[in-house]
Amino acid sequence: MRWPHGNLDKLTSAMKNDRKPWSQRTILLYVNFDVGTNGAERKKALSQASTIQNTQIMKNRIPFETYLQHAGNAKFILSPRGNGLDCHRTWEAFLMGAVPIV
Repeated sequence: MRWPHGNLDKLTSAMKNDRKPWSQRTILLYVNFDVGTNGAERKKALSQASTIQNTQIMKNRIPFETYLQHAGNAKFILSPRGNGLDCHRTWEAFLMGAVPIV
């Protein structure tokens, strides 16, 4: 299942419907990335994140809409480097009102 990065309709809908106020967010740290990309850095980040309480770690692919719902309920989103210096996850975190950890 590949995500439609840059799908403005889905992002706009999620920003309107799924972005909770900061005080109502129930996930402290949200982790959803593939360790097959930039594996050494991402495996280390995943290992460290797994020690933090109230962290939601997604190990399997989920629909993009579900990912955005989770992002809108998280205070922080782990966004390690992928194929390049920038990552779509960082910008999705900003759009959903979460703080990206890069």
